[in-house]
Amino acid sequence: MRSTLRFFALLGLVPLVGSCTSMDDFSFSGKSLYPGTLEENARVEENQSVLLVGFRGTKSVNYVQYCGSSCKNYRFSPRTDDVVALIMPVPRGDLEFNSYTVAERRTGRITLMSGYTREYGYLAVDDDPPINVDQPGIYYHLTLNADDGSFTPGPDEEMLRLAKTKYGHLLLGLQPANFEWPE
Repeated sequence: MRSTLRFFALLGLVPLVGSCTSMDDFSFSGKSLYPGTLEENARVEENQSVLLVGFRGTKSVNYVQYCGSSCKNYRFSPRTDDVVALIMPVPRGDLEFNSYTVAERRTGRITLMSGYTREYGYLAVDDDPPINVDQPGIYYHLTLNADDGSFTPGPDEEMLRLAKTKYGHLLLGLQPANFEWPE
C-alpha cells in the first residue's frame, strides 16, 4: 500500500516539475528548482548575470518567478523596502516578471500574486516590460509595490544605492548593463 501511495505522489509531482522548468533549469542550482540569490551563492559565474529587483510597501516579498522560454523560481528571506539580486544564467531573452508571494506583517498570511490572471486566477502584475539578459552584467528590471501589485519599470535610484551598499563587494568584475550607478 505504501509503495502505491508513493507512486501516485510521484506522479502528481512530475507534471508540476515539468510545468515549472526544463531539466536544464532543474540542475542549475545543483540541488533544487530554485537558483540562488546573490546572498546565498556569493559568487557569480562567467555565464551568469545579476538581475536587481526592488520592493516597496508594507508587505514582505519572499518569492519571485521570472519566465521566458522557461521559468526561474527564486525564494529568499522576506523583503520590505529592499532590493534582491537574482543570479540569472545568460542569455535569457524576453524575461517577464511572472509571480511573487507576499506576507502581511500583521497576519503572516502568504498570498500568491501572478501576472497570468486568466490562466491561474491570481491578482495581476499588469504589463511588465520584458527584459533581455543577453550577456553577463548587472541589470535592473523594476521596482514592485507589494501592497497593490503596481510597479515602476527601469532603474530606481534609491534601490540602486541600496544594491551598491549591500552587494557592491560581490559584484566586482560585473558592469551595469542597463543603468549607471548613482553618485
